[in-house]
Amino acid sequence: LSRSERWVGDQAADLFGFDQTHVLNVVASYRVDGWRFGARFSLASGRPARALAAARFDADTGGYAGLFGPRDERLDYSHQLDVRVDREFDVGPITGSVYLDVMNVYFSELPEGRLYQYDLARSANLRGLPIIPSLGVQGTIR
Repeated sequence: LSRSERWVGDQAADLFGFDQTHVLNVVASYRVDGWRFGARFSLASGRPARALAAARFDADTGGYAGLFGPRDERLDYSHQLDVRVDREFDVGPITGSVYLDVMNVYFSELPEGRLYQYDLARSANLRGLPIIPSLGVQGTIR
């Protein structure tokens, strides 16, 4: 549990834009015969968001401007599962491992913010990172 607030001058405290009050991380790893299998699950409350109070049309620019209220709403919860498979090797003077990391295995939405239609009439979550596989080799010469 944590809470991030900001004070500007003599005004009341306002939630910091990147506050995540609730964060849960669960990590597990298992090693057997030179193989290592691991996973990390993360669950976090959504970041604060400013609600759209009104929108106005600016005839000079031909665009719309949004008027936003205080950060009294939150984005949706985010959750993510990452997995890793690692194989150790020992070839002559070189030791190391080969690994495969996959972030966001089940392609969770991971809301980062809100995207608005040109006239601010509708909005949708801005998606975070997609599934990201990473293959690598790590080695040491003795």
